[in-house]
Amino acid sequence: MTVILFVLLFCAGLLLLRVIQGPEIQDRIIAADAFSVVLSLGIVVLAYMLKERYLYDLCLVYALLAFVNVLIMVKYFEYGELHK
Repeated sequence: MTVILFVLLFCAGLLLLRVIQGPEIQDRIIAADAFSVVLSLGIVVLAYMLKERYLYDLCLVYALLAFVNVLIMVKYFEYGELHK
């Protein structure tokens, strides 16, 4: 399980690099979404390793907030404003 956690951490690092250096804004948004998925998986693996049930709830809340964040980013970059 520790190896899986390190692989997820490595993948998260690569995705964070894509978020920072992405050539297009669409690439950055997709990388941010994938980063949140990988981070959620990392929290689930950590919860399993530590046998802490509250981390599952934390992962669920984080995934929901990350999904809403991606929707807000897409709407902002599509229309240029958020209140329409």
